[in-house]
This record gives sequence, C-alpha cells and structure tokens, in this order.
Amino acid sequence: MASESFADLENRNNPSYSNGAIIAPKYPSPWILILAIPVLLTCLSISIQNWGQVFDDSYISYRYAQNLAMGYGITWNPGYPPTEGYTNFLLVVILAPAILAGLDPLLVTRILSFICATAMSGLLFALARRHYDCSATTAAMIASLIFIVPATIVLSLIGLETVVYAFFLLIAFIAGVTFIQRQEQRLSIQFSCLLFLTMLLRPEAALLYPVILIASVTAAIRHKYSLRPVIVGFVTLSVLCSVYLAWKYLHFGQLLPNPYYLKAAGRTLFNQSGLRTIKSFLIDYDLLLMLAIASLVLIIIADPPVPRWNKIAALLGTIFVVVYCFFFSHVDTLMNIYGRFLYPLVPIIILLANPILAKVLGRIEHVDFYKLPVLPAIIIVFLLLFGSTHITNLDSRIKHLSRRDHPQAGEFLMQKEYRLAKALASFPNIKEVRIAFADSGVIPYFSGAIWLDVTGLNDGFLARSHVKEKQINYFFDWSADLVIHPGRAGLSWLQNGHGPLGDYMSWSDDPRWDKYAYVGTSNIKDTDYDMQFFVRKSSPFRGALEGYLKSNIVDGWYDPFPLPIGTYYPKDTQPTWRPR
Repeated sequence: MASESFADLENRNNPSYSNGAIIAPKYPSPWILILAIPVLLTCLSISIQNWGQVFDDSYISYRYAQNLAMGYGITWNPGYPPTEGYTNFLLVVILAPAILAGLDPLLVTRILSFICATAMSGLLFALARRHYDCSATTAAMIASLIFIVPATIVLSLIGLETVVYAFFLLIAFIAGVTFIQRQEQRLSIQFSCLLFLTMLLRPEAALLYPVILIASVTAAIRHKYSLRPVIVGFVTLSVLCSVYLAWKYLHFGQLLPNPYYLKAAGRTLFNQSGLRTIKSFLIDYDLLLMLAIASLVLIIIADPPVPRWNKIAALLGTIFVVVYCFFFSHVDTLMNIYGRFLYPLVPIIILLANPILAKVLGRIEHVDFYKLPVLPAIIIVFLLLFGSTHITNLDSRIKHLSRRDHPQAGEFLMQKEYRLAKALASFPNIKEVRIAFADSGVIPYFSGAIWLDVTGLNDGFLARSHVKEKQINYFFDWSADLVIHPGRAGLSWLQNGHGPLGDYMSWSDDPRWDKYAYVGTSNIKDTDYDMQFFVRKSSPFRGALEGYLKSNIVDGWYDPFPLPIGTYYPKDTQPTWRPR
C-alpha cells in the first residue's frame, strides 16, 4: 500500500479503473460531443435547407399509393388496367392508409427514413459493442458514420424508400449471418421473413439470398449440421414469394415490373450508366471501402482466430457487396441522385470496417482518460477523416438558413414542375385531361390527370415493346390533349432522354405532330431542355387549355416556334420571345 503511487490512489476513484488497469467506461465520454455537435448541426441545416425540395420519382410511388387509397387499386390511371411502374411495393402499401388519413406521403416517408437512419446507427453501435468489444465511445464514433456520410440526410429527404430499404437490408444481412453461425431453425425462418420484407422494398435484395444459402449449406456440410433449418428457411421464403408472385400475375398479368424492361433487360453485360454509378460509389466511399478490405485481411490473418460471427460477417459481406455492384453494372441507373442505388450497401460496409476501426479506435480504451488532450484529439482526427464536409461547410450552411428564399420557388426543373402541378390542379375538369410527358411524378400526382408516361415506366406497352415504329404509333393513337415535350430553342429536341422514345429528335418529323398546336414554353435552369407545351387541335379542352396555360403555366412563347415539329420547319429569322 505504501508503494502505491499518487496516480494509483487517484485512479481508485476513477470508474474506468479496475485492478490496476484502465478499462473502457460504460457510457460514451462527454468528449464525443466534439463529434456529435457539428454532425447534428450539419444534419439539421441540410434538412432545413432542403425541406422544400421535391424529387419527381418519389411521386410516382405516391400516385400508386394515392390510387390505392382512393379505392382504384394499384394502377397508374384510375379506371385503366393495372400496371407496375414502381419497385417499392411495401412503401406503396404503407403510404396508402397515410394518404387516406390526409397525411402528406412525402412527410411520412421522411419520418420513416429518419427513424430507420437512427435505428441503423443504434444497431451499428450495439454490434460494435457486442461483437467487436468496442468501448462505448468507440462504438458511438462508428455508429455516427451513418450520419457523417452526406448521402444519408439528403436521401432521407427526397422521399424514396432508399434509407428504409438500407435498414431492412442491414438487419436481413445480420439475421443471415446469425443463422449461419448458430444453424437454428427459428433463425432460418426469421431471416427468410426479413429478407422477404426487404425484397418488397427493393427486389434486388434477393441478391442476398444465394450468398446466405450457399454459405449456410457449406457450413452445415462442413460442420455436419442438419440441413433441416436451411430447407425450412428455403421453403418459407419460397412460399412467401410464390404467394406474392401469384398475386402479381393475377393483378398485373406479368411477374416483372415495368422498370425491369427499361433498366435491367439490356443485351449488353455492362451498362455505361451502371458503370458510372459504381465508379462514383467507389470514389465517394473510398476510405470506408479501404478499411473494409483492411478489416478482411486482419480477420484472415488474425492469431488467435477471431470469433466465428465476425469472420462470417466479413466474408459474406464482402461477397455480397461485390455481387450487388456487379448486378448494377448491368442496370441503367439514370437518376442516380446522391448515389441512391448503391447507398444501401453503406451500412454493411461500415459493419465490415468494424474490425480495423475497433482495433485502431480501441486504443482509446487503454488511454488514461484523465489525460484530456488524448481523446478529443482522436475524435477530431476521426471527424476530419470521415466528415470533413461537416466542418468546412458548416458555417456556410448555417448562414444559408438566414436566407428567406424557398427551394420550391427556384427555377430548377423539379421546383418548376412542382409549381406547374399545383397550377394545373386548378384547371377545370383536369382529371379528364389526357397528358403525355416523360416526367411522371409530381405533375400527375398533384393534378390527377390521365397520364401517358413517355418513358414507359408506367405504361406496360411502352416498357415491353422494342419496336420504335409501334411505340410512336402508340403515342399518337393515345391522343393526348396536352403534350409536354423536352427541347430547347436554338438547340434541338432532347436526344438522350429516358425510355424508348427518349430520342425526341428522331421522331419529331412525324407528320402526326401537325395535329398539335404550340402554346408556350416553360424555361428550365441548368438542364438540357425547356418544357414545350402542345395542345391537340381537336381536343375538347383546346380553347380552355390554351388560355389557362398562357395565363398560369408557361413563362412565355416564341413567335415563330424555333424547333422543327411534324411538317413544320422554322424560318431562318430570329424568333421573338413573348413573356407571359
């Protein structure tokens, strides 16, 4: 006792001191606020800045949910045959009662997304503590990565299923790993049910099943376990999928959704858009991916061997990430806003990076916490490595909050479409008006008009047909009262648009365009095209539509119209712009 140092006597009163050794405290250190405060402020500022923004694709799902809520069934146009232009069935079903109750589907989806983002963070914290022996502070730093990656907040705000799906994919993956480790029948059923729900949010979640199935069969044979749990799980998933697919076939007349034919049914092995998406993902998450690879190496060479759960998670997680990326190399990923197609892999990659993060950050557990500069320095370095934007952009974001401009008042495409949709909704008998346009989210949702999606996502014929002449005939036979066509004065019609009719220049000379009269133009900032409005000359709504468009919708009109259409070819004279 007499030889005990002053430091030893002091440490006796320190809750992190036990038997002469420094151990990790039960709760995160207060110094974690160095990380939490800038991250929370950034998340809050991003949310406030972008709260008024809309994303057109989200409203495609909302229109299906709206029609379901109103009793029309899962269909694009009320009273028309059902069609499947979404890939997030579960979200559509969840939003239908919310819409029926008068709730805003965008708000509901945002709330669900933020709840799931928080749940992912909490789950990663628990996994770091349970499987990787992290201190509470280290686990909190790892868990914060969900909110440090910039995409989480903006993807939570745009109103898609992305963040909700990422959470379900993470828990399905964890359930699969746990089943392989323990080989219990109830865990096999649990994994199958979780994976089925995840597939209802995004069908590509099915890519996880063969990875888990092969690994579980291999583990059972290697360790001489019974294959009964694997078989029961397989039967469970098969029954659930069979019931769902049978209903789909009876309801839609086909098993695959329209987006499959447009995005994943190409003949080439690699799609240029998909490859760009993968490249962007690798660049955006390069540090996390390198740590995940380092963790895999660390687990393989570890002596003594790491716990079996950790090894299974590392190996299968790596395989799944590769399989998932390979799948999307074949997919047309246009509208990959904020990297949404591959973002669901991020929580799994954070989990894969746990071993190396736990080892490096775990040094905190062996530091005397009374040496105050040590822990804050580690947290600051962590924030600079993974979330430098949270520091460098924080001041400008906070200053931006004092501005009074509203995102929906902007001149960008989707903000203008939002205002156009609100204005069109007030047109008399709008629900009887037939409109054709490639962007099929915000405007059809708010207006309720009968809508032809020129991309084909929400039209079974355009999605499945590959004969250009038949597609063009179908468009003109549909006899839209109003056509919104993408093109820019002084340039040309859009030639790289979405879907089978996306090259508008290639069929702009069809003489059937003479049945339509140009009304006006809505100018769009920072896009390849403006919106050109045409009304069918024989439409019963022609007079009312032309007057309403010129008074409430378009920004103005050209005299003469500067782009070739049908048999009309513009004169060499400079057109005069007449603002509304």
